Amino acid sequence: MLALPGNEKAGGEEGDVYNRPGKIDELPPDCQAIFAELSESLEYLPGQVICRQGDEDGYLFLLERGSLSVISDNGQGNRHKLATITPGSFFGEINFIFGARRVASVIADEKSVVRRLSNSLKSEVIKKMPSLYNRLRDLGLNRWGAIRFLSNPLLEGMKREDQDAMLADAVSGTYVAGTVLFDHGDRIDDFIMLLSGTLYIVDENGVEKELTDGDWLLPGGIEGGASRWRAIAVIECMAIFVPLAAIREIGGRYEAFMRRLGAGCSV
Repeated sequence: MLALPGNEKAGGEEGDVYNRPGKIDELPPDCQAIFAELSESLEYLPGQVICRQGDEDGYLFLLERGSLSVISDNGQGNRHKLATITPGSFFGEINFIFGARRVASVIADEKSVVRRLSNSLKSEVIKKMPSLYNRLRDLGLNRWGAIRFLSNPLLEGMKREDQDAMLADAVSGTYVAGTVLFDHGDRIDDFIMLLSGTLYIVDENGVEKELTDGDWLLPGGIEGGASRWRAIAVIECMAIFVPLAAIREIGGRYEAFMRRLGAGCSV
């Protein structure tokens, strides 16, 4: 595993990435009361969309009653259920905290009640509920990495339990502009996917490339080892790192997956 400061474990089981770290009842009572005061309550019927993939509305949500499905669309009409959201769970923090486009849609499975908090109140959240803001930031980064990894065409045709297993020991992190994530010769035993930002990479022969949102790289090849690339963050970057041991063990059961990895890089 590439040891980089600021990395946080991403989680793996369906629902784990979505529910366990983001429950309202884990917050102090005063935070719960402030959230209720700042947010508005909305009701949704079965099949209604709470938020849509690609939106930039900036809302943070909390499910009070009912059940919701998190659905990803690969843009070619293939819909993939990522998780079920249960009462008491936050969602939408990726868009609320980071301002990124929504990476999945959330749809009501049954009649549901949701509380919605506008991004215009983010400064109030930071001021009055710093513990909530910090938790949502960590949760959002973890979810972002998990969603982008699970919805990548690389994993097409792979069983969901195998996809989840790959994420069991994944980590995610943020890196400011100018950070050298790794250099030529560094031992890298990870599959790396960029979640946001731009990463400049150059190989030992001087071949230059840029990685942007959703691009991936195997710096040390599928077997890991000495990196053939030097990587520098052009602007602040967010990335997920998946151990190659899991990639090889689980991915080795899927010929098409391993073939796609053969290029070593998505660009």
